[in-house]
Amino acid sequence: MIILLVLLAVWFFSRKKRQRTFTPRERAIAALAALKNEGVTEDSYAFGVRASDILRTYIRDEHDLDAVTKTSIEFLESLRYNDVFNANEKASLAAFLETADMLKYARAQAGQEDIERLFETARQLIEAKSAQLPEAAKVS
Repeated sequence: MIILLVLLAVWFFSRKKRQRTFTPRERAIAALAALKNEGVTEDSYAFGVRASDILRTYIRDEHDLDAVTKTSIEFLESLRYNDVFNANEKASLAAFLETADMLKYARAQAGQEDIERLFETARQLIEAKSAQLPEAAKVS
């Protein structure tokens, strides 16, 4: 009886210590929300860097594609014959990366409307891909 109580106590306390593992989608959505809440949208360069990193990291983690170390052109070329993204998503991704690169490398300035459009594009790309996962693969 004592052994059973000890095993039950060990199980109970070890269960509480385990933290929930977040999916790549959940991490990306949370990172986008944090970016928006931090007010980084006032600095076009910082926004371009962070937003691009969030989306590229999500793509790497969720789809095992090398979106982080490749240039935008190399990455988009690698998607040419890959069916992970449909044609509309590829076009949205290309537009997002082009704009983010302009903010990062050309130090272009973006208005609030442009920033909001980039946020929305990133969010849609992340959520569209998760919506296509089979029900059994989704984590609540």
